[in-house]
Order: sequence, then C-alpha cells, then structure tokens
Amino acid sequence: MPRNIEQVNELLLRELAQTISREIPMEEGFISLSYVKCTPDFQSAEIGFSVLPDEKTLFTLKKLRKSGPYLLALTQKRIRLSRMCKLNWVINKNLPYGEAEENP
Repeated sequence: MPRNIEQVNELLLRELAQTISREIPMEEGFISLSYVKCTPDFQSAEIGFSVLPDEKTLFTLKKLRKSGPYLLALTQKRIRLSRMCKLNWVINKNLPYGEAEENP
C-alpha cells in the first residue's frame, strides 16, 4: 500500500474517532474504531469498529450508517478530503477486549 494512503488512513481514523465521540451520543455503550482502509482513488473508505456492550452493535451500525454523510462532512472540513464520498462501516468482531485502539 502506498505511503500516502496509509497516512490518510491514520488521519481519517483519528478524525473520525474524535468526531464520533463529539457528535454521536452513546449513553449506554462505547464505540471504538479499529481501522480505516481507503481505496486507492479515495472514493470510499472501509471503517472497522467494535462496540461495548456487544448487544448494541447492530443499533450502533444503523446509527453510524444513518449519520455517515454528516460525519464525513464534518471530517472533510477538518482534513480537506475533497474526493471521499462513501464510508462503509464494518463490524470488527476479531479484536479481543482491550485491543480495540490498535490497527490490525
């Protein structure tokens, strides 16, 4: 993977995590982003996430998909991603508790 894509992935992961923590209320749970994988043309990004407690995962997935365009707009203002048009949310069940902050 080219270095610039890796840098964008890391930056997007940080910015989305901050934006989600500020903008999406989770009264009964915790969202953790584990990775971001942008396509080489930056047209979309796959974002892996996990939720505690596990029972809130599907509810959170629906919430993230619904607020995706809003999150993307806020993120684009901060890091100026002019071509990113789609966020694809993926439930990451492969991580044990405590490793959710690490990139795979």
